[in-house]
Amino acid sequence: MKTQIVPFIGGSYEYRSRGVSVQKTLNLYPEKIESAEGKTQYSLVHTEGTELLAEIGPDSTAACRGFWFSSTGPDNQQKLYGAFGNTIYRINADYSFVKIGEIATGTGPIGIADNGFSLVVADGVALYEADLSAADYLISSTWKQVNLPYLAGTTEPVRPSQVFFLNQRLVINSQRGEFYFSNLASTEFFANGDVNQPNFYSAESSADAINSMVVVGNRLWLFGERSFEVWSSSGTTDSDPFSFIQGSASQVGCQSPRSVATIGENVFFLGSSAAGRNTIFMASGMNTPVRISTNAIEHELATILDPQGSVGWCYYNEGHTFYVLTFIASARTFVFDVSTGLWHERSTRNWNTTKDEAWEALFGVTAYNKVINGSSTSNRLIKLDSTKYTDFDGREIVRQRIGPVYYSDLKSITCREIQVDMEVGTTPLLAGLGRDPQAILEVSKDGGNSWVNFDWRSIGKQGDYHRIVKWSNIGAGHSIIAKLTFSDPSPITIYGMRISFQESSRR
Repeated sequence: MKTQIVPFIGGSYEYRSRGVSVQKTLNLYPEKIESAEGKTQYSLVHTEGTELLAEIGPDSTAACRGFWFSSTGPDNQQKLYGAFGNTIYRINADYSFVKIGEIATGTGPIGIADNGFSLVVADGVALYEADLSAADYLISSTWKQVNLPYLAGTTEPVRPSQVFFLNQRLVINSQRGEFYFSNLASTEFFANGDVNQPNFYSAESSADAINSMVVVGNRLWLFGERSFEVWSSSGTTDSDPFSFIQGSASQVGCQSPRSVATIGENVFFLGSSAAGRNTIFMASGMNTPVRISTNAIEHELATILDPQGSVGWCYYNEGHTFYVLTFIASARTFVFDVSTGLWHERSTRNWNTTKDEAWEALFGVTAYNKVINGSSTSNRLIKLDSTKYTDFDGREIVRQRIGPVYYSDLKSITCREIQVDMEVGTTPLLAGLGRDPQAILEVSKDGGNSWVNFDWRSIGKQGDYHRIVKWSNIGAGHSIIAKLTFSDPSPITIYGMRISFQESSRR
């Protein structure tokens, strides 16, 4: 009988053929051990739990549509602004809130920005503004619609869905091939106040309609379905404040307008081109975007119901930069970790149906020294918390790792024992659920086509640091795959797996 450590730590890679790979990492993520003297090179770590901060507004079904953390506010204090349903709120540091105004009814994401003086909101129908410096009891009286120009060559007004601030000007999209900009420190989009002279540019490199844009540093990225290009804020005059960066254009565009997200100098997006779709890209600075999706991820994206409705956002936590891409209608959330280059999945368990759905945390923003999120299903304001092991309402977070296929020269393997090397005895609870956290093992002996359940095993009550987590008499097969699942409110860190087996000489 042989005993050896087998590969187990890794990201999600559910290949189209199960016999090659069915790897899945759910509500866990691989972390590289930076010390050369570490026990292992990688471990699997639990994702954050969530904490309820407030319920915003009277309508519990009014899901979040976007956030903005302002540059200033009353008494020069930064404030958080959020859209829940068709209402815009100011949310204070104590999570009290005031209604500012209403926008067009809908469920899709909206755009929010400020220019140091005005909060500005784009909802795809109109542009609105409110006075950032106004006190809570006055701010709703400053809410009004911004007068926008007609689309070039038409009598139809611009209907922006996004708004950004760059070089002391607001920039809005038109959902055509032009983008419009305001005067300096203003919400006026006309040169010299003349309604017949709108401030706008046409995209240089392609006739694509601009379906998304984002500001990174002092650059404006413009995306169409089949191309993108980048503009800088180094224009020549006040009436010509931006300029196209020669050589920045690419024939890769954006398939989903709200998949575009940025953190630092990194830009992420679900890409498309004249040649195909369902590829996720990352660009760093002005470097050419690189493909970060895998064949396995792209195969799954081909089955997604709403690729154009995906929502992307980014956040940083304990050395990891995460790009979160959620497909609400398809109930899936994929997460890319820049530090490892690996993907994992996140979910929120629906305990009425016992199914995993898309991760409820959406539209993350760093505000008041926290990563704050809205809910994709309700008016809840929540925050991520690495010291919590449940969701905000006490629901357990189901964590799962399906490892690689283990085989031995296609010989039949009789697996005698599987032992998991992991953190044990660190549950913070002395009573109730989680007092004696458990793990369940399922094993496939046919390359992931069917699974056999084994008993639950304790991963240690508080202080039980000598607990051994193992299962015996696993059985025989040609392709062995282990699936571990956890749902108790306890920290989970997995270091590796060891199996004991015998090989048959027959094939």
